[in-house]
Amino acid sequence: MQHLEQQSQKIRQLEEKLESRDQALESLLENVDIGETATTSKNNSSENSKSKLNQKTLDLPKTQNKPSPKTFVNTPSIKRKIPQRVNKKTTTPSPRKWNQHQLLTTDSQKGFQNKKRAFYKHIKMLWGLIYCQPVPISPDYSILKEFNTCFSFLPEIEAYVENSTLPPLVPLSEILTLRNMAPGMKKLESSIIHISNFAIKYIISVLANLGICRWAPDLNNMSDTLYNKACRISVIKHFCQISIGGEYEFMNVNISYLEEIQILTKVYNHYVHCHMAQRYKKEAIQS
Repeated sequence: MQHLEQQSQKIRQLEEKLESRDQALESLLENVDIGETATTSKNNSSENSKSKLNQKTLDLPKTQNKPSPKTFVNTPSIKRKIPQRVNKKTTTPSPRKWNQHQLLTTDSQKGFQNKKRAFYKHIKMLWGLIYCQPVPISPDYSILKEFNTCFSFLPEIEAYVENSTLPPLVPLSEILTLRNMAPGMKKLESSIIHISNFAIKYIISVLANLGICRWAPDLNNMSDTLYNKACRISVIKHFCQISIGGEYEFMNVNISYLEEIQILTKVYNHYVHCHMAQRYKKEAIQS
């Protein structure tokens, strides 16, 4: 009997456990239903909100979808200036002087060419340069020494050139320049010159006053030595005098230029101390 009672108790306990388990399952199922209804309600609400938004976007006026018309502003157009080619004037550079006494073609005055040619021929005649491309001679050392003992200042030289009443420093017979030249037509290089007896005597007298037996500039020294100045002053003096007397009329010398001593001085220095000095030094190097 006791055994049966124990089994019945066990059965009751099992039944109670089963009931409690069933109750727990029912409560779980109820919770699951509640969660599903909540999620479905949430989904429905979100779908409703989306539909409302879509309706709002559809209900918007059609003008908002159209692009706004472009506003055109009249901006001034910038015109680009095309650079024009400017023809630059080509200026030829002025030639440089290689010697301080050199005269350029632009330095010569108009109408002076005939006088310059006559002056050059006059210098050649005094120098004894009667052949083509002649080489000038140098003065004797004894003449230079005697001249330097007689003169110390330029005014002394000018006084002896201008004043013909002063006694000559050397006799006329000792003058070697133009000694063998007779008056008349003479051939000088490739041209003909005319020299009168008066012109020959006048040139010899001027040289005698200065004590210069043979007219020959000193090309080994500067142009501003007293001796070279005496050679220049003397040749300008008797060239002007005999030109006024009509000695070079055949060369159409303009007498109005004879008073311009500064121009004659530049022409003399160019021919003697630039042109002929270059030829003299070239010959000295070759010899």
